[in-house]
Amino acid sequence: FLRREASPLSDYVIFERRSNAGSFFSKFPIHRMLISLNKRNTRSQSPEFRMRHDWNSLIGSDEAGVAPVTARSHELYPHADVLAQYLREFAEEQAENIEFNTDVRRVSRANSADILAGFKVEILKDGREETRMCRLVVMATGLQTPNKPRNLVGSDLLTGYDELPSSGTSFENKTVLVWGFGNAAHETARELQKFTQAITLLHRRPPLRPEDALAGQIQRASGLPRFAFFTHYPGDIRTVTMQIYDSYLLKALDVKLPYSGDEEEPVFFQCLGSMLCVWVSRSDRCGGAGTERHILPKLLVPKDSPRRCAV
Repeated sequence: FLRREASPLSDYVIFERRSNAGSFFSKFPIHRMLISLNKRNTRSQSPEFRMRHDWNSLIGSDEAGVAPVTARSHELYPHADVLAQYLREFAEEQAENIEFNTDVRRVSRANSADILAGFKVEILKDGREETRMCRLVVMATGLQTPNKPRNLVGSDLLTGYDELPSSGTSFENKTVLVWGFGNAAHETARELQKFTQAITLLHRRPPLRPEDALAGQIQRASGLPRFAFFTHYPGDIRTVTMQIYDSYLLKALDVKLPYSGDEEEPVFFQCLGSMLCVWVSRSDRCGGAGTERHILPKLLVPKDSPRRCAV
């Protein structure tokens, strides 16, 4: 909509690191099912009302001559490729305002003594360093690097969410540990349940806080995640990825294993040949990686050594 803005805002540029718009959704979510609603039919035909219930399409689709996501998929939770293709088409109309394959290296004030002087944006484009002057800067950088655990024993033995295949077929007839408690972990468990013998969902249990309301303390004590239907925040755990709780509560082999995030930490190691084993150790029995501690009466782990735990 900036292109149609009758103001200086219509003079803009978008710097995109990748070669096309919406590249994030070409890979993520890994298992390719969105959790944003694709509400095709509503009780009102008001465009504004319908847009409020379309969680994927952007403002200005009609003006850009691009079919919204609601016209591209009948699924309530569409395949991520549908959104990726929509974003590429949406970007075509404003291609002259988008610079692809451009890496923003640094943003600084053009004049530190004058806050109205704008910003200096240093970029790397096609191997060349350039500087652009901008009156306003909006940062929408998204996820830059995977959130990989550090300073945990055996973390190098784990497969990261970003390294998983989109299908769980490679986990056929295996027992799998999923470490996490957010949407990525629940999405992964949902996909792998179709193929595995059993899944263990290992996660931190948030500490009880006296200042929390009673409902919050009950939720934390239960060891359950923040469900969106309780919090009314759509970024919390959604029912569409919650099927592991069915198999867990109905004793169908899947397990949920909490540990105290403030007092305990998991230790991962190879055992019984090629299997991965996990042990939850008290953090006060671990040392190294910034903490000097006796993890055994006669074993002192210096703070500059790798993390070690007594199990």
